[in-house]
Amino acid sequence: MNTSNFTGPMMAPQAGATNVSPIINGRSYSTASGRAIQVHSDDVADLEKAGWFRTDRPEPTPEDLEKAPKAPPSYPALAPGQRVFRMLPPQGHGKAYLEYEGRIYDGTPGSPLDVPESDARVLKANGWIPLMEVGAKRPFNPGRGERFLDLVAGAELVFDGFRWLDALTGNPA
Repeated sequence: MNTSNFTGPMMAPQAGATNVSPIINGRSYSTASGRAIQVHSDDVADLEKAGWFRTDRPEPTPEDLEKAPKAPPSYPALAPGQRVFRMLPPQGHGKAYLEYEGRIYDGTPGSPLDVPESDARVLKANGWIPLMEVGAKRPFNPGRGERFLDLVAGAELVFDGFRWLDALTGNPA
């Protein structure tokens, strides 16, 4: 889609979404699950209804910050080098709401959360689905087929047993 004639937010279909090529208000969009593209501002609500999510957020106004609840984070700040995993809440089984060591995980089916490795094990045992590790440093000694969301490259990668490949293109990464 040609987006040069308008400005709008970046959005992507959720992992596993079936409608990755919707037509909204006469504008067609096409991308892979989890891969963000620019969309028209008028189409945001309809795309969210179709299972897409915003990958950018506008800067909050001072009024927004004043109204925002002052709650503690749902999990502790990550220590340098701590591994993070992207998890999907259970859909119809398991516990989508879970409290663990004072941290609250309240997931919406289809909406992934990034969690520390220690919490990922507990969530998995309660029906959450691990998608991939997330970070700026690729895992040491990955297994064949292991997926990794590389925040530096901005791409989902898959390990073929010898090297990391871009999951979308298959090119070495």
